Amino acid sequence: MVLKDFSSSQSEIREDIDNQKKNFLQLKSDMQSGSLKKNSSKKHVLVKYGDPVYCKDGNFKAGAKQYCVYRLPAPELDTELIYLYFGDRGKLVYWEIVPES
Repeated sequence: MVLKDFSSSQSEIREDIDNQKKNFLQLKSDMQSGSLKKNSSKKHVLVKYGDPVYCKDGNFKAGAKQYCVYRLPAPELDTELIYLYFGDRGKLVYWEIVPES
């Protein structure tokens, strides 16, 4: 029973990692193709690309009040970081792709 639960858990983890990778690559592609639009709502971004790994509130350039970071899942050690910056009404203000150092 315990081994079966462990196997099921490992399968769920693999599926979650695969989904995170797919969402990250889709976000990056949409940024580069222009499909991701400024003024998109944070809610829309979360629904389409999943939860970020980190968000921080503050005062950033272009009137952004929060940024959220997306990256490939942990097994992908050398990955780019995608920063999405949202204004005070939760609308996307700008974004950037930063190589992880």
